This record gives sequence, structure tokens and C-alpha cells, in this order.
Amino acid sequence: MNVMAASVHRKQSNITGGAVMKIFLSMLLLIASTCRLVSRDGVPDGAAPARLDSLPKLLSISSGNQTRPSAAGLDEVVTLRVELLRALLERSAKERSPVALFIDGIPLRGAAPSAIIAERGELSFQLQSSGPARALWDNYLQTRGRDHFFTQDVSVTAGLENGSLAAGMPTVLPNFSLVLIRRPIFFFCIALAVFLFLLFHIVAFKSDLLRDAGTGPSAGRKPYSLSRTQMALWFFIVIVSFLMLWVETGRIDTMPVSVVVMLGISAATALGGAAIDTNRTSGGAPERSDNFIFDILSDDHGVCIHRFQMAGWTIVLAVVFLYTVFTEMRMPEFDGSILLLMGISSGTYLGYKIPERFRTAPV
Repeated sequence: MNVMAASVHRKQSNITGGAVMKIFLSMLLLIASTCRLVSRDGVPDGAAPARLDSLPKLLSISSGNQTRPSAAGLDEVVTLRVELLRALLERSAKERSPVALFIDGIPLRGAAPSAIIAERGELSFQLQSSGPARALWDNYLQTRGRDHFFTQDVSVTAGLENGSLAAGMPTVLPNFSLVLIRRPIFFFCIALAVFLFLLFHIVAFKSDLLRDAGTGPSAGRKPYSLSRTQMALWFFIVIVSFLMLWVETGRIDTMPVSVVVMLGISAATALGGAAIDTNRTSGGAPERSDNFIFDILSDDHGVCIHRFQMAGWTIVLAVVFLYTVFTEMRMPEFDGSILLLMGISSGTYLGYKIPERFRTAPV
């Protein structure tokens, strides 16, 4: 009996030891797989996890502009002082991922540092208007709110383009600002546009700049010309839009070919109308101006549909033009059908103008 009991005891001991060994091995495998997952999520394969005290850290941000060191615009330099900059450069070489500037967490890919001073821990980036910063600026211009018309508060940091170290360099400083529109240039262009408008208004009031060509009446003044008014309207809309887009984007290639064609159509219409007025030989008293609206919408038979059509389409396209400029920061691209419509409207106006006789505005 004692022998049998000892045998049973040894078997139970073997079973218990085997179960414990299996549990121990299972725990080891679970720990190893967990560590493998953490390694994949935290650092690249083959790289030792970095200690928190060995990660690069952002110390300060400044621009090259001495008058506003906490803000930068296009074609200006942003300088970052980084603690343990050499570690960032070594990580960049090891992972073959270049150092990049991050604005609101978005890397400016392809914009390499313009200067690196490792001894002082300084990284400098130039925000070139023809580089990746251009698309970021355009996005801020189109999505900005009323409180960010001139500047946009952003978070700025540096890291690798693949994003592996950007989170390790949080911005612990006050927000940095991007200068979307330079205030002095903006207000100068506004003043210039107002000056041109007032100058044109004075000249037009005291001269026949917007009035029909040809012989004037003995009493009163010649009537206003629809074609000249249209030409002046498009001139001011395009020049103000061009100035505003130049101030906001810094670009001068903002005028599409269709806008140039539209200006050509309005100029040709005004030229044709002047030629017809000058060579008019029909009898009757010279035309006399009654008021601006009646002058541009009427001929010798009164208010006529072809003049109303031309004036109506001009107003509609002008509203579309200004809305596109102010909301999308670009001049609209008029397609061929719109340009053809303007040409037909102008041609109809000139065709009806040829047989017009001298008229006298109603009293």
C-alpha cells in the first residue's frame, strides 16, 4: 500500500510540475508577443526605443523679422532652437528621412532646412512662396475666419518627414503666427484703389470720358455711353481684384487669359461705338443727356432690349467675378460660351447703334 501511495504521489507531482511549466512557457510567449507589438507601434524595426530624456526638444521659435519675431510671412525665415539637435540629425540619417518643418502638424515636404548650426542647436527654414509653403498659405487664406484676416495662429515644430519624431518635439511656447497679408501693403493698395476711383470720378464728371463721341448739343451735355461705362466698370473690377490678389498671395500671374479676352471685348465695343458716333450723318438735333440710367438703356426709340441685355449681363458677370475673387482668392475662368455670349451681346449693341438717329431725351 505504501508503494502504491508513493507511486500515485509521484504521478501527481509530475502532472502538477508539467502544468506549471506549461503555464510559465505560455506567459513567456505572451510577454514576448506584447513586447513585439509595442516595438512595432513605438519605434521602427531594428531601432532601440529612445528614452524620453534623449528625445529632441523644441526650445524657441523666431523669425528673421526683427519687428515681429513671433510671426513670419512668405519668403521669410523661421529659426528653431532644438535641444539635442544632433540626435535628430542622426535619426534622420539612420531612417533616411529628411528633417522637415511642421506647421499645425503638417510637414512641408521637400522644403529642406536653409541652415543647420548643430553647435547652437539651430534649424532655419525659408518659407518660399514657390515651394510647399505656398499651398499651405492658400489653404489658410481660403479657410480663415474674420478674426484671422491678416495673421493665422499655428503650432510650429520640426521633425522627420515620416513623422516619427514630430510628436517628440511639442510646441511648449506661445503660438507662432503666419502673416497671411502684410498690413502696410494692404492699406496702401486700398488707398491706391480709392484714389484711382475718386480721380476717375472727378475726371468723368468734368469731361466727356464716359459720354458718347461726336457733336454735342447746344444746351446740356452729351448722353452717357453704355460701351464706355462697361469698359470703365471692367477696368476697375480687374485692377482692384489684381491688387487684392497680389497683396494676399504675392503672385502676379493671377489673371487668366479669359479675363484678358473679356477686357478686349469691352474695349472693342467702346471703340466701335465711338467710331459710329463720330461718323453719324443722319439729320436731327444732337443728343442731350437726361440721366445716367436713361442714357445707357435707350436709343432714339426709348429704352430698348438690346441695351438692357448688354447692361444686365455685365452686372451679372461683374457680381460673379467679385464673388469668386473674395471667396476663392482667384479670378474666375470664363469659358468659351460666356465669352461668346459677351461678343454676341456687344455685336448686337453695335449693330443696333448704326441706324440710330439723333434723339432728344424726354423732358
